[in-house]
Amino acid sequence: EIILVTGVQTCALPISDTKLDDIEAWIEDEAKRIDHLHPKDAKNNCDQIERELTRTEEVIKSMFSDVQILRDNRYSQAQDLHRRVQQVHEKWVNIRTLLQTKLINILNIHTNPDFKFLAECTEWVAKKLKQLKEAEFGTDMQTVKIEYDKHQKEHKIIDQFQGNVEKCREAEVKFHGEELKVYGERMTVLQKAYNELLVLSNKRVSDLHSLYDFMQASHAELTWLNDREDKETGRDWADKNLKLGEVEQYYEKLMSEIGRA
Repeated sequence: EIILVTGVQTCALPISDTKLDDIEAWIEDEAKRIDHLHPKDAKNNCDQIERELTRTEEVIKSMFSDVQILRDNRYSQAQDLHRRVQQVHEKWVNIRTLLQTKLINILNIHTNPDFKFLAECTEWVAKKLKQLKEAEFGTDMQTVKIEYDKHQKEHKIIDQFQGNVEKCREAEVKFHGEELKVYGERMTVLQKAYNELLVLSNKRVSDLHSLYDFMQASHAELTWLNDREDKETGRDWADKNLKLGEVEQYYEKLMSEIGRA
């Protein structure tokens, strides 16, 4: 019985060790492509790896049981075999931890509703930033007014989006360890992008308002000048009833108004 059990241990140890190497390499490969997989496919791959680890764990448990029999029967190499089985088990524990941190935790991030909401908010902000950076200001008073009215409404939406950013921030307390680290990094990206969006939106409101005021004032001045030009070009200088004194007074008044303008 002792010789048979010893044979099982001698054979199973290298097989289990090699199997764990294969599983570790499998985890590393899956970790490289998890961001590009559909969550369902990624979960199926994780489940397969977990099943392989469970089968390997059963083999390790069996080896511990066999080694204990050897120790009970005072087999001379029992202690050495026990140490080797312990090493394999420690390797199994490390690989199980690797699976958790590199695949399962990341998969939870992809499927977690708080992470998904954070991603949606970040995407919304990035889209609005792109729109604002590419937005036109209009080419005349009418189109500038249209852009101004439109952006006032848009700015209100952007300003109110602060509530969603705050929801993302409040959800941060739900996470710990690696998940908290990842969430915190992505939250920083969102906050920075939203701050930039808010500044840019405020500036656009101000710029459009200033531009519209300038165009209104320019339009009023041009209208005033055109009216005066029409009066002068329409004056009949050959009229015998023309009163030069009144013309001189009008000229002085006109020069004064132009000076004030």
